[in-house]
Amino acid sequence: MIYGPLSDRFGRRPVLLVSLALYVLGLVLAIPVASVGALIGARVLQSLGACGALVLGRAMVRDSSTGEDAVRRLAAVMIAMTMTPAIAPAIGGAISGWLGWRAIFALLAIIVTSLLAFIAFTLPETARTRLALPGLRSIIINYGRLLAVPSFRYYLLAGTFCTTSIYALLTASPFIFVNVLHRTIGEVGLYCMVVIGGITVGAALARKLAGKVSLRNAAMTGSLCCLLGASVFLVFELSHLLTVLTVVAPMVLYSVGMGLMSPNAVPGS
Repeated sequence: MIYGPLSDRFGRRPVLLVSLALYVLGLVLAIPVASVGALIGARVLQSLGACGALVLGRAMVRDSSTGEDAVRRLAAVMIAMTMTPAIAPAIGGAISGWLGWRAIFALLAIIVTSLLAFIAFTLPETARTRLALPGLRSIIINYGRLLAVPSFRYYLLAGTFCTTSIYALLTASPFIFVNVLHRTIGEVGLYCMVVIGGITVGAALARKLAGKVSLRNAAMTGSLCCLLGASVFLVFELSHLLTVLTVVAPMVLYSVGMGLMSPNAVPGS
């Protein structure tokens, strides 16, 4: 809600550079922390910077493409985004075991600083016009107008529910697999990787269907996959039939639906 108006006024590129700089600052501050409170503060700063890249990357796609081309590009972005959390736990665990958890922040700081420099020297500006920076009242009014558009509300709610629910699963997965199913903690990352891999499959499917199926139908199909996967998971839970297979399989179906729905929800809204 903040990065959007700022990038409309100052351009995508400078605001993206500032957001990545905030992320790097949070990483650097997290390395020497000696308390949980300080670590949480540094992590909050990281998240404030990281969300800028998430928002502005999609805005740049919207700036430079429309319709089916936007779907293909957003699907490619989603594939890249889902590959990272799929492999990050294994890499982070190896680094933590070898050099300690602080080394994770140090390595990320080096990577993101390099990315920041690469963007500064190579990334062109995609916003063709500049808009005056609105006041708080204008921002609230504009968001109110957006929410008054039925199609925007539908895509917003579908995208929000489908996307955030997968994070609820990933957050709960260590408890489900270790405490309920009595699997080892080392297996959790593998199961999560399989689930997240479904998002990549769904995003690839979205790219393939772009131009052949309408945004609405593709988004609806993805949402129905999410609903079916969540419903099957619920049935297994209520029937006390949870196993690794009955947890992972419905959630793979859910993640495929999410990967199909999200790239179509953004341009559709």
